[in-house]
Amino acid sequence: MSLISISCILLVLGLTFTTTAQETKTYIKELQQERKEKQASLKRKKSSPLNKEDRKHFAGLNYFPIDTSYQVNAVFVEVDAKDTISIPTSAGRSKDFVRYGMFLLSFDKAQDTLYGYKRVWPEGYTYDGEPYIFLPFNDETNGDLTYGGGRYLDLSIPAKTEREVVIDFNRCYNPYCAYGGGFSCPIPPRENRLNRPILAGEKNYDH
Repeated sequence: MSLISISCILLVLGLTFTTTAQETKTYIKELQQERKEKQASLKRKKSSPLNKEDRKHFAGLNYFPIDTSYQVNAVFVEVDAKDTISIPTSAGRSKDFVRYGMFLLSFDKAQDTLYGYKRVWPEGYTYDGEPYIFLPFNDETNGDLTYGGGRYLDLSIPAKTEREVVIDFNRCYNPYCAYGGGFSCPIPPRENRLNRPILAGEKNYDH
């Protein structure tokens, strides 16, 4: 990456995006509704990773308070050589992903990097959903306030002309493995370790 490119990225990361009080109120309302819908789905047998006993006593998920400071400005840089990598899972297997791009994040005037991946589906499997970028990460809350195996974010794929994006950690969620056994959850790669606590999104699940 050239010095000019790096300078441009740092300039963008230095910008701030302001929101009105009404926009913040609307955002919080939408996020609360998303969480309400997720909790309702966890109670339904077909869509739930919870076992029968946990569904019976399910009182809801635990979240950090919604904090708009965890809507973090980032610059997306698509990777030219999209290598396929195998990410180990909690079940001792692996799942294939393409390293699609990196996100250069601005935290309190400090910079961090996270990589985003696109799933390589097994031969014969048809995925009919919208394409997305998978962003698994670890942070300093894991094993204490949050699930020890890390948390995930799913992001829309930025347009070719779109470089400035917002990473909303209020929307990060637990792998199914946080709720019980029998799942094969990708373990966040070492390159996606944040050396800071992310006090946003989903917390530990209480069995």
